[in-house]
Amino acid sequence: MVKHFKAKAALITGAALFGSLSFAGSAVAIDGSVTAVYKGGPAAEALSYGANGAVKVCDIRADGYAVATEYQRANGTWGRLENHNGNGTCKSTSNIESNPIIWYNACVMDSGDHCTAYVRGW
Repeated sequence: MVKHFKAKAALITGAALFGSLSFAGSAVAIDGSVTAVYKGGPAAEALSYGANGAVKVCDIRADGYAVATEYQRANGTWGRLENHNGNGTCKSTSNIESNPIIWYNACVMDSGDHCTAYVRGW
């Protein structure tokens, strides 16, 4: 049992040093958020929650631009969630705790579906 904990601690520490975490087998129950700044102010916020089984993206600035989050789940699938509903609104993915979000970002969609002002969460 002690070997298991030492190995797990070494894996987490090593992954953190390289700037990305890979979660094998279980969700990490730490909520997180990132905010993308565009044209001088915060504009998009992406949040990971629900034992990291879900992510949502919120438009936090009345600037006329849509916002999005791109994300990856533990099984390797990628997704993109766009919010075109305006300032003060959010859109969420399904909460799949058995297939947690391992990477996500926030971005502002400045023209069409092009993202700019990326900021990455874990």
